[in-house]
Amino acid sequence: MDLAAWGAAAAPVVALLAIPATIAGVRWQVKAALKAAEATHRAGLAQAEATYRAAVETVRAGREQWRRALRRDAYAAFLTALGAAVHTAEKLAGQAEHLVGAECSNELEDVAAALYDALTVVQLEGPPPVAEAAAACFDTFREWRHTVEQAAHHYEALRRVEELREQESSNPAGRPAPATQTLALLADIDFTGEQGTAQRLERYAALLSAAGRCPGLGHGHATALATAALARRPYGTSVLLKLSDHRQELAQRREECLAAARTALEAGAADLPTPQCLRPPDSPADGCACTGARFCGAVRNR
Repeated sequence: MDLAAWGAAAAPVVALLAIPATIAGVRWQVKAALKAAEATHRAGLAQAEATYRAAVETVRAGREQWRRALRRDAYAAFLTALGAAVHTAEKLAGQAEHLVGAECSNELEDVAAALYDALTVVQLEGPPPVAEAAAACFDTFREWRHTVEQAAHHYEALRRVEELREQESSNPAGRPAPATQTLALLADIDFTGEQGTAQRLERYAALLSAAGRCPGLGHGHATALATAALARRPYGTSVLLKLSDHRQELAQRREECLAAARTALEAGAADLPTPQCLRPPDSPADGCACTGARFCGAVRNR
C-alpha cells in the first residue's frame, strides 16, 4: 500500500483522536470564562454593598447633624429668651416703687410667654437632662416675676392710699377713714420678731379689711398691701432680699442648664459615624475602590 493510501486510511483515526483534545480545550476555556465572570460578579457585589453602606452612613450622618443643629438652635433660643426675661425683671424691679401694677404685669407676661415658648421647644428636642434644667430656670424666673409684680402692686396701692389720706385729711366728715387706718396699721407693724404667727395673721386681716374699704383700691392691690404684715422685715428690705435670692438661684440654674446643653451637644457630635473606606477586602493593599474623596484606606485600617 502506497503512502497516499496510508494517509487516507489514517486521516479518520487522527480526526477521532483530536476530538477529546478539542473538547478538553473548549471545557478549559468555558471554565476560565465562568471563573472570570464569577470574579467580576463578586467584585461588583462588593462594590455595590460598599456603596450602599456609604449611602446609609451618609444619610445617618446628615440626620444626626440636622438633629444636633436643631437642638443647638433650641438651646440658644431658650438662653436668649431667658436673658431677655432677666433683663426685664431687673429693670422693673428697680422701678417697682413708681410702676403701675398692671403695666408691670403685662410686660413680665410678654417675656414669660416668650420664655415658655422657647422652653416648649427644648422639651420637645430633649434630652431629658436639658429639658429638666430649662424647666428649673423657668420656675425660678416665675418666682422672680411674682415678687416683682407683688412689689409693683404694693407700691401702687400705697401711693393710692396716701392720696386718699390727703383727701380724708382735707375733708374730715366724721366718717370712717380707711386710708388713714390702713397707713396707721402699716406703720404699727412690729418687725422685732416678738409677734407670733397668730398676731401677724390678725394684723394681716385688719390691714386687708381697712385697705379693702379704700375707694378705687381693688382686692389685688389690697392683698399686696396687706402682705407687708406677714413679713419679718420692712417691706422694702424684704423685697430686696427676695430679689437677691432669685437672682442668685437663677444664675445657678442657668449654669446648670448651660452645662447640660453642652454635654448633650458634645454627645451628639460623638455619635456621628466615622467615614469608612469602600475598598473591597480582597483588593490589593495599595489599591482603593473608594467612590468619594472623603473615604480612605487609612480610616478603614485604623
